[in-house]
Amino acid sequence: MRYSILLSLRETLLSRSPIDTIPESVWKRTGALNTWGTNAIEGNALTRRDVERLLLEQRSVANRPVPDVLETLQHETAFRGLLQRRAAPLRRDTALELHRIVFQTVLPTAGAWRRVNVGIAGARFTPPRMERVPGLMEDWEREYSQRDLRAEDVFSLGATLYSAVEGQPPFGLDDNAIALLFRITTSEIAPPERAGPLAPVLTWALDRDPAQRPPRWRRGRVGHGAGPGAAGHPPGRRRGPGRHTRRPGRRTSAAARRA
Repeated sequence: MRYSILLSLRETLLSRSPIDTIPESVWKRTGALNTWGTNAIEGNALTRRDVERLLLEQRSVANRPVPDVLETLQHETAFRGLLQRRAAPLRRDTALELHRIVFQTVLPTAGAWRRVNVGIAGARFTPPRMERVPGLMEDWEREYSQRDLRAEDVFSLGATLYSAVEGQPPFGLDDNAIALLFRITTSEIAPPERAGPLAPVLTWALDRDPAQRPPRWRRGRVGHGAGPGAAGHPPGRRRGPGRHTRRPGRRTSAAARRA
């Protein structure tokens, strides 16, 4: 597995550049990582190395099912198209259109709600019956439209920042999607080693107990409002009046601070 993908993403995505200026090479690596992760959860047989070879190196992969290869190529296309969709609201029709793009040469039902009941081997969770799906998606659309008003839990943001800073996801990597999901729900994260001053923030955001995490974030602000520690900051760390955060790894001389 090529951890260099996430290491290079760290250098670019933490540069605070506008999203439209992120280099093409970074989008390709991000798309490969996203495609491998989400497809693996769905049971796609391609390993992460297979996906990198196919999408980043433009080389074929041997002895893999043709539908899984097509799904991988089309998923990457759908991912790259998200940039053009980001200004539009996310609705049920968006989900159907993305499903069509990903599965158009794989499933006859691409772009439509499923017409059969399904199960997940080895999982206790039972997906809803097919006749309930359209109504549940209506509820999802209504709930999703309210997220900007209620703000978001910080766990997913913490996981993204952890991966960018540490060079690997907080719960490691595994081609066995079920094993990885089990580890996420039962294990603690590996303590951050490269995060520097971000380490306590990442650990706090990824606490297994939602009640112990920072307050929800809105429009890019984390820890806005009351929470553990002072003014929504990590326990044991207080921010005094007039104190500002600096970018990790950047030092300021005493003379410059007095200026």
